[in-house]
Amino acid sequence: MPRPLFIALIFASVLFAPWWLSLLLILSGIIFLDFALESIIAAFVIDMLYGVQLSRAIDGPFVITLIALILFFAKRILKPYIFINK
Repeated sequence: MPRPLFIALIFASVLFAPWWLSLLLILSGIIFLDFALESIIAAFVIDMLYGVQLSRAIDGPFVITLIALILFFAKRILKPYIFINK
């Protein structure tokens, strides 16, 4: 899938699709794209639109953004050891 089409799809899903579908697109972008900064921006937008503070799990409103950042940097660190056929 071309990158501009993926960006349009991910931001349309943030606005019009359920949060879990947007989260799946964000995760697929982090996994399959080389530098998926738009996935982190989309996670931030999801947190700004739909996020609530979770007092039990993490004391902060940016849970999806935090998860996206952790996965983004984990992929960047582990990229030499991960083999994904394209």
